[in-house]
Amino acid sequence: MVIDSELSAIPFNFLGFDAHVTIYPPLIFCTVLLFWMGFLWAFVPAYFATFILAIYSNMPAGWAVLFAFSDTVGLAFLAIAYRSTGIGFDLRNIATIGFYVLASFIAALAGASGSFIWSHTQNLTTVETLAVWEGWWLGGFLQSVLICGPILFLLTPAVSRLKFRWFGVAIRHHRGALMLTAATLMAVFLLCAFALGNAYLSRLRIGSQLAEGFSAAQIAAFADSAVVNLAWVSVLLIIASGLGFLGLTARWNKELGREVRVRTRLLEQARKRVSAIINMVPHMIFARDAAGDFVFANRATARVLGQSESELTHTGSQSLPDVSERLEKLAEEDKKVFSETAVDQESVEILKNAAGEERKLRVSRQLLEQDEANSPAVLTVAVDITEQEQAEARLTALVSDLADKNLELERFTYTVSHDLKSPIITIRGFAKEMARQIGAGNTEELRQDLARIDKASARMQKLLDGLLVLSRSGKLSGPKQRVNMNRLVDEVIEIMQGQIADSGATIKVADELPDASGDPVRLFELVQNLVENAIKFTATGTAPDVIIGCEQFEAENRYFIEDNGPGVDPDDRERIFGLFEQVEQTDKGTGIGLSLARRILQVHGGTIWVEQGRELSGARFVFVLPPAGPSQKG
Repeated sequence: MVIDSELSAIPFNFLGFDAHVTIYPPLIFCTVLLFWMGFLWAFVPAYFATFILAIYSNMPAGWAVLFAFSDTVGLAFLAIAYRSTGIGFDLRNIATIGFYVLASFIAALAGASGSFIWSHTQNLTTVETLAVWEGWWLGGFLQSVLICGPILFLLTPAVSRLKFRWFGVAIRHHRGALMLTAATLMAVFLLCAFALGNAYLSRLRIGSQLAEGFSAAQIAAFADSAVVNLAWVSVLLIIASGLGFLGLTARWNKELGREVRVRTRLLEQARKRVSAIINMVPHMIFARDAAGDFVFANRATARVLGQSESELTHTGSQSLPDVSERLEKLAEEDKKVFSETAVDQESVEILKNAAGEERKLRVSRQLLEQDEANSPAVLTVAVDITEQEQAEARLTALVSDLADKNLELERFTYTVSHDLKSPIITIRGFAKEMARQIGAGNTEELRQDLARIDKASARMQKLLDGLLVLSRSGKLSGPKQRVNMNRLVDEVIEIMQGQIADSGATIKVADELPDASGDPVRLFELVQNLVENAIKFTATGTAPDVIIGCEQFEAENRYFIEDNGPGVDPDDRERIFGLFEQVEQTDKGTGIGLSLARRILQVHGGTIWVEQGRELSGARFVFVLPPAGPSQKG
């Protein structure tokens, strides 16, 4: 075997294929470096090695700069091809080997493009140019397959482990549609350039042989050789392309299947998480299509409607008439969303739950658009605000009650300071007067002053007793129980017999007063205060008449105590229930009794008001108490 030192070419014959093979050691090193370290690590030494070779061969510097890019173009193709396809380069199976052979062939063609610059600067003949071109692409291809390939096969796993151990970096394979397109276009261009370049150089060589006087047989032999060369290259290229394509397809199908399974699993996990979150939400979340059928419903929706989740989502609306009836109002609002007359609608609606209770809901709706798999549906989120509104109402009532109590406290402070101070001033004044009368020996006036002191102290005692009773009226003396109102009224009348006899009052009690639920001690105080009030404020010289009865109004028991007194002016009917409030300032009362009655009823959850008498000409005090329960004991 003879090596032409100038061209570094080795004659090569394989199955009638005659060529010269050029071996270029720097390219072997840079090819391996490309796969293990990356493109930049291969580009720099490959470029400078080729540039130095060109300068050493007396190539002009400008051409040398351009010539040095020839091998790097082939390396760039390898980098793009492997980065875009993600195929491994450990050559462990037929697919990776086939792809490596195909990529090496195209890279060799790209690297051989520098042969034309070499031919131009070295003034080579057509025959020499063809030989150099064939030697370069064939040599680059064979050294890549027969030298670099085994090195990659043997050492890539070890290099990968070392990289991971030393630098924490594993060899990764990336895929990208843009880079794959670039690699494909580059490969097509280089293959077309190879076929056209081979045909062009063959024609030039035949023309040169004709000009040099070669015989027809020699020319025919060369033409046959060129055809055979191209045929073998084409066959090898087709085989490598087929193997590479099959391997690439199989690999991508495998990766695609794995990715589909991973994404499906992640999607299922996400669906389960979302479903768990939706089911943990205490509010109703559901979607229904235009026919009223449930697309999905969370646990809260199923609980409110008294159905299971599967019954709602797998049973048509026609099979759940009770549910459809209760959702009829909501369905009317859904139609507005379907017709796009209301988008992202929010409203307050009433819904009966499975127990038949009416619940107030704050409802938000949004249209779920139609796609290939699902028909359009309305997503509904319904928040039960019944307890919230009840709590707000209770809070408002408490605030109002607190304001009333503050006002009452102000009046209480003022009145107590005034009404208690008045008897004290009276006592002190008459005590001084008594001291003067004693000195003068005026016995009769002393008796009168003592009587006035006794009256003032009695009023003070009455006020203090009333305040003491009032302070206890804000709480129950024991648990609520069934109270027989007829028996309680009889006990009140019996206790008040002396007062009734002194006033000549007549009290008429209804035969069947309904039982009430409450504290017997406090209800006794209530009735006693109202009866005393009816007797005390009868016109002078008139015997008091009092009627005690009860009227049924809807679900309420309205007890009343009516008298034949002067009645209460409509403007004063609310004021008289205030602490120390009286229609007329008299010595008959303290202004505590009616305030005490209202407070007792508030503790029991009842109410009281005054109106014009119906059977008698005076006032009728009406109060409402909760009825006794069927299981409540008396």
